[in-house]
Amino acid sequence: MNAKREPYVTGVNAEHILSGSLLDSRALAAYLNVSVSTLSRMRHDGTGPSFILIRGVARYRMSAINSWIENREAGSAA
Repeated sequence: MNAKREPYVTGVNAEHILSGSLLDSRALAAYLNVSVSTLSRMRHDGTGPSFILIRGVARYRMSAINSWIENREAGSAA
């Protein structure tokens, strides 16, 4: 039985973002406009957004992604 994959719009399905679903590395890399390998390196170095491992696969919550982005803004008082 093949599961139907949702179409991605420029790599990120808007329903994932709006519903609070978990993003996979490919979707997050597209959202951040970085390569999947850059995201993997950031995860390894501990410099990327926090993630959840599910069966060894990294998943990201939009709330964690948004917090990470806000903390990286230039001129922020972090």
